Formats: sequence, structure tokens, C-alpha cells
Amino acid sequence: DVRTIMAGMGDALMGSGVASGENRALAAAEQAITSPLLDGAEVSGARGVLINITGNNSLSMFEIGEAASLIQQASGDGANVIWGMVIDEEMGDQLRVTVIATGFNRDARLADQMQKPKKTVEKAILSGNDFEPNNFEELDKPTFKRERKKIDPRSRNGSLSLFPIEEDEALPEGPDNLDIPTFLRKQID
Repeated sequence: DVRTIMAGMGDALMGSGVASGENRALAAAEQAITSPLLDGAEVSGARGVLINITGNNSLSMFEIGEAASLIQQASGDGANVIWGMVIDEEMGDQLRVTVIATGFNRDARLADQMQKPKKTVEKAILSGNDFEPNNFEELDKPTFKRERKKIDPRSRNGSLSLFPIEEDEALPEGPDNLDIPTFLRKQID
């Protein structure tokens, strides 16, 4: 329910009200939609409203309906209103209504985004050893099917530079042999 109301809806407001006695549902709902948490803002124009009503076992469906309909009227006809209730025996005679309203000015925000000029993507500068800008047909093949040249990662032009390594070259014998771990070589000295 929270995801349904909150996802992608933009700004959100939250209000809470607590009341007891006769007409406690209407009083708590009125406090919730005029709550100081709303900082003078109203729930009218909200596209999504989530209502939580908390009370003890004496909480009736009539009270829930009163609170929900008052908040529905305040938010407007186009709002998606989802309500839920919680039984909490520690509330005593009190009833708490919590309201989360979302989706304010969504149409105006979308209109602003549509009017903003889109960023243009400049030509990317690619670098690579065998990149040929005229060979785009080759890129249509999956990578694993393309024939690739083997490139030494140490060089820029694809050939071995500075230190050619022959695979058959044996490592020197003696204390310089790197097959012996460092800590053992240091113990030998």
C-alpha cells in the first residue's frame, strides 16, 4: 500500500491527529489534515492518500468510514485513497488518524520537465588499439564470434615493448629463484 501511494509521486505531506470522546473520528481526521506537520499546506490536489486509523477494540467501521470520507473529500475526487486500521489497546478512548498525501503538482512538474531542453550527446571520443570508425558492420557480430587480435596490455601499439619474454626461458637457479616464498628466502640469508 505504501509503495502504491508513494512510488513516483513526488512531494509528500504527513499529518497526524488524536481525539477522544464523541465524534473522535471526525475530530482526529480534521486534526490530521490541518496538522502543524503540514506547515499550512493542504491535502487538496493529492493524487494518492494513505490513511492509518489506530484505536482500541471499541473502534467501529462507522468511525473509520467517517474519517476516511472526510479525508477523501478534502483531497479531492481524483485521489487514490487507501486506508488501514490498527487495534492498539493502549490507546484507551483515544483515536489516532495519520495521513500521508502524495502526488502534488505532478502535472505541473511533468510539464516543466517536458519544456526543458534535452541535453545533446556530443560525439564520444573512443580510443583503442583496433577501433576502426568505418567498420561498424563488424560490431553487429557478438563479441565472442569476432576474430580478435591478441594485444599485449603493456603496450599501446599491440607489440611487445621494452622487455620481450620468451615462454621457454628458465628462471635462474639459486637464491634469486622466485619459486621460493619471500619469507623463506629471507630466512636462508
